Amino acid sequence: MNRTVRSPRLQLGDVVEIKTSKGYAYAQFVNEHKKPPCYGKLMRILPGIFSKRQTDFDFLAAQESSYCCFWWVDAAIRDGTVKIVGRAVIPKDHRKMPLFKWGIRNLKTTRISRWNVWDGRTRSSRPVRRLTKEQRQYPLKEIVPIDVVVERIEQGWTPADEC
Repeated sequence: MNRTVRSPRLQLGDVVEIKTSKGYAYAQFVNEHKKPPCYGKLMRILPGIFSKRQTDFDFLAAQESSYCCFWWVDAAIRDGTVKIVGRAVIPKDHRKMPLFKWGIRNLKTTRISRWNVWDGRTRSSRPVRRLTKEQRQYPLKEIVPIDVVVERIEQGWTPADEC
């Protein structure tokens, strides 16, 4: 008899464990962008890298997060790169889609020369002359692969680093 093993379905509030070269990191599924073009699941990277597996996910989720990003978490669960380890209450500040920033890179300098802010709901963005201190913290409007998520966690990267 041929049986297909199905991966568990990710639900809002679920916490996934990410194995890094520095230890265990965690991310929480907080929102989903479904309108075309679909960005998919928004994962909130929880603070810290731990030498031992964590079990108090409500405590972790209550902490200020490092950042949010869209990534193909379902594929990472299917291939065993990450696994669902628990569920926690999504803090009120993270229940709605955040504002995102995206930029146009100058080909000569490779630096972003023009920034735009997107509300996560509509198709349009609005250009900004210069990012404010608050806007520098906005997550990037991008979908990243799991290896980039791991690399960023290991480096202590934040979206402000792109500014």
